Amino acid sequence: MSERLTRRLLAVTACLFLAMSMVVLLEPGERSRAANGVSLTFTILHTNDEHSELIPYGPAIDYPTHPTTGGFDRVAHEIARIKGEKAAAGEPVLTLSAGDFSQGTLFAWLETTAAAELSLMQMVGYDAVALGNHEMELGPAYRAAALNAAKANGVTLPILCANIDFDETDPDDDALEALFSETDKQGTELAIQRYTVKTLPNGLKVGIFGLLGVEAEAVAPAAAPVKFGNVAGNPEDPVSFINRVLVAQEMVNTLRAQGCQVVIALSHSGTREETELPKWVTGIDVIVGGHSHDLNYPPITVGNTIIVQAGSYTSHLGVLELEYDGSKVSVRSAQAIEMNDDVPVHPEVEAAISAYKAGLNSALGFDIMAPYAETDRDGDGGFYVNDGPPFVETNLGDLITDSYLRTAAALNPAEPPGHGLRGQWSHPGQHPAGRGGALFLLRPLPYPAPGGFPLRSHQDGLSPGQLLPLRPGDMGHPQLHPGHGGQPVLRPALRGELQV
Repeated sequence: MSERLTRRLLAVTACLFLAMSMVVLLEPGERSRAANGVSLTFTILHTNDEHSELIPYGPAIDYPTHPTTGGFDRVAHEIARIKGEKAAAGEPVLTLSAGDFSQGTLFAWLETTAAAELSLMQMVGYDAVALGNHEMELGPAYRAAALNAAKANGVTLPILCANIDFDETDPDDDALEALFSETDKQGTELAIQRYTVKTLPNGLKVGIFGLLGVEAEAVAPAAAPVKFGNVAGNPEDPVSFINRVLVAQEMVNTLRAQGCQVVIALSHSGTREETELPKWVTGIDVIVGGHSHDLNYPPITVGNTIIVQAGSYTSHLGVLELEYDGSKVSVRSAQAIEMNDDVPVHPEVEAAISAYKAGLNSALGFDIMAPYAETDRDGDGGFYVNDGPPFVETNLGDLITDSYLRTAAALNPAEPPGHGLRGQWSHPGQHPAGRGGALFLLRPLPYPAPGGFPLRSHQDGLSPGQLLPLRPGDMGHPQLHPGHGGQPVLRPALRGELQV
């Protein structure tokens, strides 16, 4: 039998199984929803793709004297404010993260000790967090160490992922599997779970399950031997998505059978997959999404499913006010609050972040918030560090490419460097001269790099903290090159000025 025919038969079988499961199991779930004829209100607060962005950026070196965006201290303030207002009105609130809470700034370096991101989410009162691809990019052993550190720091959050699949024959994921629970710990102990159930103060029973998408798994090869449902060697095979459909429908049926009146998918799949899922899965009331960094406000509606996403890097807090009328969930009001300078910071969270900064300063030997480098190509104090459009030549990309060439040539001249470049050093309108601090060096380079810290010192011996000049002619080589999955990777350049 040909491989193509085998895949088609698998797809047909999966669809038939799905249809049967919906007919057999969905009807009791629908009856349980209609049993409660009282209209109940609740609010979902949500973030996604926070990427360790604890401090407002624009870049972070601007904070607090210049306009900045985001920052978990601002998000925490708004969560506390809204929760207080809703409590006074007798309305329950769920606070959720759709994954990729880690990896993006130097605060991620504290994951296996202070576990800054999850500790702050615990402090603020998040109810559940989805597992994202960036949580897996350094491998299952690292994620296990990070989650165990979070447990040691008092974190009891459920980490949700319904489609996680451990390899029973490979010991490399054993430490992470030890943190997995088939039963719902109900927030009493940190665990990776398929779902969690919350009974809100007004009596509404809400089931929440996690889902990691096809594209998200494809860009996290270091997750192996952990799998999430992609077809080996060909994640674009339709069966990869069908596997998510089957898991999602199983979760809906399971949660309805437990008496959940509302079902939420906490999805790290991206808008394209999240808008496709309700076409195949019946019974998801709300999809709180992530991965594609979209601002899906006003909410997207597919059938009876409400779909939202709140940008990225703590740029927004999603506020979704909902009503359950005994048979369906509807939107009362929806807004995404921008985390700009008009939003105050949460004093306790700000104090905790200051302690994390002090820890990084001590470990690195310099102030992560101080000016670290300024690119100076023409002797005029710097050059513009552009922020878009995506996947085009940038002067920062050329700078990093040249730096990688020199280091790669020193380590192994026979193997040219190939490395992902993500994001920009700064944001539009901020420091057009290209000045930057160490904190946000991981924004363009969040992935493991040869030699560790991406920009350490100038080849002529300048120490960290001094200016890093770039002479004319050092940025002439393009950094874009076709990479895996259409993502650009760094190509060899002619010469480099910075060491990594």
